Formats: sequence, C-alpha cells, structure tokens
Amino acid sequence: MKLNAPSALIANALLFEVGWFICVLTGSLPALISTLVILVIHFKWIGNWRTERDIILITWLLGSALDSFLVQMNIIQLPTPSLLIPLWLSCLWILFATLLNHCLKWLQSRPLLSMTLAPPFAALSYFAGSQLTLVTIDTTGLVTIGICWAVLFPLLLSFAELFSKKSALTKS
Repeated sequence: MKLNAPSALIANALLFEVGWFICVLTGSLPALISTLVILVIHFKWIGNWRTERDIILITWLLGSALDSFLVQMNIIQLPTPSLLIPLWLSCLWILFATLLNHCLKWLQSRPLLSMTLAPPFAALSYFAGSQLTLVTIDTTGLVTIGICWAVLFPLLLSFAELFSKKSALTKS
C-alpha cells in the first residue's frame, strides 16, 4: 500500500535524512545495509521501481564518478588514499536519487531555480558530512562542489522527469 501524497513526501525526506546520518556516521557496511532497507521501504510505500530504477542507477553512477573525480583532484580528501569513493559515500547518491521524483519533483520544471539552489545546499551537505567524518574539504573545495552541483542537479532532475514520462507512456 502506498502512502498518500503528503505523507509520502514527508516519509521520503525522513528516510533520506535517516539514511544520510547512518551513512555518514557509521561507515560502509551499515551504510549498505541501511540503504537497502530504505530502498525496500521506499518502493513499498512511496516509489515505483519501474519508474525510478533508471534514475537511481544514473544518479549513483554520475554522482559516484563526480565524487571520485573530486577525490582524485584532492578537492575531497579521504583519510586513506583511494581511486574511488568509499561505499558509504556512494550509498548517499542512491539515497539522494530517491528524492528526485518525490520531494524534489517540484524542481524538475525549474532548471534555473535548481541550478541556483544546488550550490549552497550541496556545499552545506558536504561541509556537514566533513565535520562528522575524517573527510576534509576546504572552502575552495566547497565552492567547486557547488559549481559541479549547479550543473549536475538540473541534469539529474531532467533525467528523472524524462524517465517518469517514459514509464508513464509504457504503462498506457
């Protein structure tokens, strides 16, 4: 049974926030387990696997690639050198993808607004994460992350809208 619209939006936001804290505070194995549990809850009560699987995959791949690039460029500094980001950080991209067709859907048709809102909120999220972990990001890094998100966020919203429309067409 799916939740009604207002309840689904609240549950979507809360699930993401709970997942964010678990991923940031506990490490890779708990992050993976909690992400899987949150996905099961999300698809049972809020979302639709058929509609969202592509956007989750693309968000996970693009986001993980971006963060891995930022690690390689030393913009995000991990406690131990690595080519790829840790699993807990990669799980955050999966959790973020669950917001694109729900809590953040209202931004899908507003690319300029999403481009404007992304930099400060992304930088704030990365900053908060760095304060709770051994990850280091300086002010220049936060500005760079904001610029990257100004491009990536509207792109992901466009993909989410496109995949939703495609899924709706195949249903009819």
